[in-house]
Amino acid sequence: MQAGPAVPAPRVDDQLSLTGRALWDGLRDRRVILQLVNGAELGGTVVAHSGSDIALARASDGTVVSVPKAEVKGVRARPLTTRDSGGGLPLGNRPTDSGHALYGGGVALLSFGVPFSVAGTAMLGVCPSCLYIHLPLLLPGIALVTGGAIALKRAKQRNSAFRKAWGIPLAGRMQLTPSLAFTRAGGEVGFALRF
Repeated sequence: MQAGPAVPAPRVDDQLSLTGRALWDGLRDRRVILQLVNGAELGGTVVAHSGSDIALARASDGTVVSVPKAEVKGVRARPLTTRDSGGGLPLGNRPTDSGHALYGGGVALLSFGVPFSVAGTAMLGVCPSCLYIHLPLLLPGIALVTGGAIALKRAKQRNSAFRKAWGIPLAGRMQLTPSLAFTRAGGEVGFALRF
């Protein structure tokens, strides 16, 4: 019986090995599970790497840890999803505006616009012929309420885009917490909105 032709051993480029650079360059910003030589597994996102170490943001708490490349026995890469990949956007192109400033501006506009609108409407009901009283209250109030509503809508859109791009889960619902404080000069009543 004659033996077939000898099959050459596969050539592995050092750059593609677990201690090389090319493999980790390709896995940057990807969620992976590292199989370590001691048998443990560590899941997270590859943040950066050097010649000997990998910076990994742990999936459990987001803490960035350094893992020596020599300690890695294997790597399992999770398939890219819209949530993991930031909608396919690289880190530099992901939005950095979470919409919180616009949200604060919208709340400020509404906090001035609602009292103006209510006062103008009340004055219109009391004295319909007193245009010099209710119009200076009603017109700016309506403009402020409209601007505040538009700002809140855009803030919500920006926040949704920001959370989607960075893979931050959306909060289940908003929380409204009342606050009450007493001082020698008086007291304060307010609400804290958490979203």
